[in-house]
Amino acid sequence: MKQALGRLATDTVEAPDGTTTASISYDYDDEDQLTTKTTTGLAGAATNTYTYDQAGRLTSWDDGTTVHDYEWDAAGNLTRDGPDTATYNERNQLQAHGDTTYTYTPRGTLISRTTNGTTTTQQFNAFDELVTDGTTTNTYDGLNRLITTGAASLTYLGTSINVVSDGDGNYTYTPAGTMLGAQHNATPGLAWTDQHTDLIGLIEPTTGETAGSRAYSPFGETLAATGTQPALGYQHQYTNPDNGTINMGARWYQPGTGTFTSRDTTALHPRDLANANRYAYAAGSPLTRTDPSGGTVAVCALGFATGPGAPAAVGGCLAVNGAIALGAMVVGALTVKAVTDAPPRTYNPPRTRTRPSRPTVRRPAPRLDGWTSWLRLSLPLIDGWAAWPDRDQRPKPNPGCLLRCVPVKPPNLPEDGGTAGPTPGNTNQAAYEAYLPYLVLQRQGVMFGALSLVVASSGSGLVDSAPV
Repeated sequence: MKQALGRLATDTVEAPDGTTTASISYDYDDEDQLTTKTTTGLAGAATNTYTYDQAGRLTSWDDGTTVHDYEWDAAGNLTRDGPDTATYNERNQLQAHGDTTYTYTPRGTLISRTTNGTTTTQQFNAFDELVTDGTTTNTYDGLNRLITTGAASLTYLGTSINVVSDGDGNYTYTPAGTMLGAQHNATPGLAWTDQHTDLIGLIEPTTGETAGSRAYSPFGETLAATGTQPALGYQHQYTNPDNGTINMGARWYQPGTGTFTSRDTTALHPRDLANANRYAYAAGSPLTRTDPSGGTVAVCALGFATGPGAPAAVGGCLAVNGAIALGAMVVGALTVKAVTDAPPRTYNPPRTRTRPSRPTVRRPAPRLDGWTSWLRLSLPLIDGWAAWPDRDQRPKPNPGCLLRCVPVKPPNLPEDGGTAGPTPGNTNQAAYEAYLPYLVLQRQGVMFGALSLVVASSGSGLVDSAPV
């Protein structure tokens, strides 16, 4: 069932006789943030409540028994996680968390962690992909997707990040990308994901009973588990069974610290301050956001996906193309035959067509029109007039001399142009010689300016056109 705003309110599994075998209910605040989550019939069933700060970051989680407090610094780093404190350097790289310390390469990838004197070394390739964590070796394809990890081999649905097989289990999805079925060790079941897209249970399709279930902390640590446990879990993505790290496409995520092992290389918008921290998970809001590809954040409360590379659908999150969150599930006689009988999916790349090339014709740059010419040719007139220092000494314009004459000298100069020697006449002569070029430029500017004005006013212009 959904609320009036379209947010998932209850998610229920019923047996054929109508009996409820498991359920989840959700409550939200006015900011669309999850405030209460109540589960029944599942591992770790409890009523969980959550609070947030003004930036939308999780500040407390009450699991019904213990209250876990969270604190953040100005850069979006988680500095307190319950009883544990954490420190970071100026690049937002985790330096210490509880009893564990961390070191990084100059490029920004986690190279080692030390806990109680025991050091684990990690190696990355040139694409910042984790090759080995000391015990498990990984390989990747050209789309940054995990292909092998230890003895497990993963295959995907086309070019998406949805795993269809991990060696021990097979998985199916709706056309929108929501996980639908899971077959683990030849036992088929209905996959049940919550509003955060976490795989929380496997439902027996004929009885509606829970074949396996799991509970998570807000940041993805497994709190309780019963029955069948597939390799996919938090965000319905592959989880390393040895250390609990989660493969999120381009990067590996550490749920115990709420950080990634390498920096986010996705280009960010300058205004996207919430994701400016390249190591933090989900901008400090792990209950209402996911990061399925390691480089994008999808908002789950209302189902909107944001950021470059946003997926088509992410389980309970509605992505940009409108995938629908799962409401009430009536299992009963529902079968998941498609899980076991589905033919293997192959990806055929689209064919491309070629067409004859067409020559490129450059359009010549347009010439100056009449008005522009008039302005440019009149600049000497303006400059010459402005160069005369004393406005009262400037020659008066004579319309009759427009095209016939040029003043022979500026006013107040002697008729003989001055005499030799250090006398005032020499000063006047020098001023006259400096002034004469401006007089010539005045005449030229007026003549050509008037001519251009006539051409421009005729409407013909001086702009040529050329065929494309």
